[in-house]
Amino acid sequence: MVYCCMLFLFVYHSYGQSSQIDIDMSGTGRTFEGIGTLSAGASSRLLIDYPEPYRSDILDYLFKPRFGANLWHLKVENGGDINSTDGSEPAYAHTLEEFLNPQPAFFNRGYEWWLIKEAKKRNPDIKIEILQWGIPGWIDNFYSETNASFIIGYLKGLEKHHGITVDYTGIHNEVMYDKDWIKRLREKLDKNDLGHVKIDAGDLWKPEVQWQIAGDIAADAELREAVSVINAHVPELINFYLLPEANTQGIPIWSGESHA
Repeated sequence: MVYCCMLFLFVYHSYGQSSQIDIDMSGTGRTFEGIGTLSAGASSRLLIDYPEPYRSDILDYLFKPRFGANLWHLKVENGGDINSTDGSEPAYAHTLEEFLNPQPAFFNRGYEWWLIKEAKKRNPDIKIEILQWGIPGWIDNFYSETNASFIIGYLKGLEKHHGITVDYTGIHNEVMYDKDWIKRLREKLDKNDLGHVKIDAGDLWKPEVQWQIAGDIAADAELREAVSVINAHVPELINFYLLPEANTQGIPIWSGESHA
């Protein structure tokens, strides 16, 4: 972080000349919010089984501040008992019965909770986000009251059984969102003492729709109040082109996934 009013950067070219770039810290431009990482689709399943000291070395390189990758944000899958990329990640409630009668052991399934705790151990200020790739078969419909309650249960379980406070929740990975459901989710979060959990909406990758949420927010004040962040996947596909609405909403804009 830079806390001075004006920062001067000098860029030296190979041929000996220099250019001065003035960064006005009092300007109204967007703020760089750091680099994050994603653990989902069973892609990081093996890490928990690595022997020491190699496992801790890797975790240090990922999450230790001012060391290695120095990641600021960790997004994990809210497991749904589906094959979400390279395998499946378990849900904390495999059945309706488990959902209605949660047990502490249910929240020890998988390894995302472990990864979050390891990240927090190294950087207590790292931001934590959850996102669904899919839902267990007993849930009637993704954009339903039942699934909104399933998300609430996961957030509360992580806090109760692991001391994890989640900062953001997404909607549905790379599947079109439902505007009314986003509003209902916001309402349920607030009613369940989870007002601190912000909604990150979008997570779409097709160029024709990846920033559509910005236009919807511009036309819907209630949706604007519900959403705290908008993001798109692999926005470099279209050179990070943003709809005009995205630059006028005062909402942080993220690349939800970026590939090499």
